Amino acid sequence: MARKYSKNLIDEPKLNENDFSVMEKLYRQLYIDKHNQFNPKYNTQWFEEVYRLKYYTFRVFKEDKDILAFVIFYKTSETIFPLIVGYDRSNENKKLYEILFGSLLKDSLSSNLELFLSGGASSYKKNRGTETHFEFEAVYYDHLPLHRKLPWKLIKLMYDKFAQRIYSEDII
Repeated sequence: MARKYSKNLIDEPKLNENDFSVMEKLYRQLYIDKHNQFNPKYNTQWFEEVYRLKYYTFRVFKEDKDILAFVIFYKTSETIFPLIVGYDRSNENKKLYEILFGSLLKDSLSSNLELFLSGGASSYKKNRGTETHFEFEAVYYDHLPLHRKLPWKLIKLMYDKFAQRIYSEDII
């Protein structure tokens, strides 16, 4: 399927403000409307800034100059990390999600790189034979006002106090 649509997949496309607006819409449909209203609400400016920084690779699926799907990913010398995906969910017959991730899998195999598909939805992934690995998040909060820092400081305090015991005793 990816081969059939390979001409529609474009890496590092020239994007404009309208494209970023479409990406925001596709992201919201998937991450906010379908999955969880508490997911980060990235806006058009966020997509534009991430694109401008050129730290990540943007891959879009276009048809008739319209973006129907996109994936933003990061590549190291060992691994490909897809960060965000968005696609037109009303266009089910094209299997846009499968096309995007099929293209990343093809990149992974041809470059001999691991493809990291996150630990999210663990029960779904365990049913398909994946292995559990710990993932960690980093939060920078020094710039926040005190009332916004306090919850993060409390989380850090609890982590520092209990994490070693939890991990060493294989509680989780």
